[in-house]
Amino acid sequence: ISNKCLIIPEGILEECFLLFEFSIKCALKCPEVKFIWRLHPGIKFSYLRKKINFNKLPKNIIISNNELSYDLKKCTWALYRGTTTIIEGIYNNLRPIYLEMPNEINIDPLNDLNVWHEKITNTDKFSAIIKNKNSNKWSQKNWIKALKYCNNFFNPLNIDVLLKTLK
Repeated sequence: ISNKCLIIPEGILEECFLLFEFSIKCALKCPEVKFIWRLHPGIKFSYLRKKINFNKLPKNIIISNNELSYDLKKCTWALYRGTTTIIEGIYNNLRPIYLEMPNEINIDPLNDLNVWHEKITNTDKFSAIIKNKNSNKWSQKNWIKALKYCNNFFNPLNIDVLLKTLK
């Protein structure tokens, strides 16, 4: 199992700052883990430079310009919040870790998935999950349940419903 965690924020600047700042803390706490930062295609890293000093990032943070499919295949973990890209992550065998914030409305697309999925609120919990990578939670059986959940997440386009909506 590779020790790489893909950081996949939504296309909202505040969410990028939240996940990236949290992952910096995780990177300092878990230097053995590489953190790969990705952005939603609608956001550029240059927007983030106002708040994040890219020259002072821990050495285990990598800013990716690779294709998403490449990064999905190279990582074991994914730290995320509201992005549905996590569905594609599960298809690529990534282990999802949702960053939950206190007193917020849950925005986790995997909220109803009871297996192959972790929720955290701090770096200690993140570290514990990464260090316990062979937990039964990550069994093949649970991954198959997660795949079934993901297959039901998006419904095929129903042309009749679309036509009624457009009238």
